[in-house]
Amino acid sequence: SQALFTEFIEHEMRIACRIIMAGSAAALLALLGHERSMHHAGIFGIHLGSIEVESNELQELGGISAISMNRILRFRDFYVKMLEQRTKLPESAWTTLHASNKLILDAKRCLEYGIVQEIF
Repeated sequence: SQALFTEFIEHEMRIACRIIMAGSAAALLALLGHERSMHHAGIFGIHLGSIEVESNELQELGGISAISMNRILRFRDFYVKMLEQRTKLPESAWTTLHASNKLILDAKRCLEYGIVQEIF
């Protein structure tokens, strides 16, 4: 993910994203665009990640292995860094995101928060 992000950001060609509905991986990819616009009735969903845990990765008391924990923390840290660099999320949005692990935004909020530059 980090290599893909760096490749997109440093690429000489400008990338434009037109968003109608983006959630999870699609939202992550949309944030890589240099120019981002969104349909007036669009929805943008962000979450800080989830992982699939196999039963052999569970610890005796129900915890997950250090490898699984490391995987989710690396993804979350990467996503948070990209959100900090590419948006202007206010403290209230960060609070919601961290409390519920998800944030669903309409086009107006996406424009307000710097996720998109225009609404179509």
